[in-house]
Amino acid sequence: SGSARPWLLDMATSSIPLNRLLLYKSLGVSLPAGVAVDEEGQPTMEPSEGRTLLPLGGVDFSFKGAALAGVATLLSAILQGMTLDHDLMPMVGTDDYSTPRGMGHFLLAIDPDRFGGRDVFNRGMAAYLEALRAAPAQEGAEVRAPGDREWRVEAARAQTGIPIDPDTAAFLGLLRDPAEPAGNSEEN
Repeated sequence: SGSARPWLLDMATSSIPLNRLLLYKSLGVSLPAGVAVDEEGQPTMEPSEGRTLLPLGGVDFSFKGAALAGVATLLSAILQGMTLDHDLMPMVGTDDYSTPRGMGHFLLAIDPDRFGGRDVFNRGMAAYLEALRAAPAQEGAEVRAPGDREWRVEAARAQTGIPIDPDTAAFLGLLRDPAEPAGNSEEN
């Protein structure tokens, strides 16, 4: 986006990312409704019971998130002959981190010079971002572009440090006694 911070999109195709479920579990916070199901496929708000994350789009429109997840699987697994999502070894709740998961990745780089040109692209991105951020917002809120929140969090954490939840602190050996709670995650 020219001389501005890059427009960044990093998103899960599920309603929430897996690390959010793990964070809520570590902090003892209930999940929002409609983001996970338990082992029997029943909706749950208890993070320790969440076995499958639901696709984004909510209950009535999750087919959009499921289709987007299918595109991600097509590009990162099927095209490359890698392990399909449902066949991946668990990423959490296991002590086996040495067995390869066979997880594929897909990266796409687009060179604006090969299309309308760098100047056209930079002007278009600047206009898009300006219009997006100037869109009407709810009272007391603002419209943000993908990446805006992350850049703000980066600046704040550069000043105040990175909060670490109790489970991560225990995993990293930062707690004196893993049985002791880490306290308020904002203080860590």
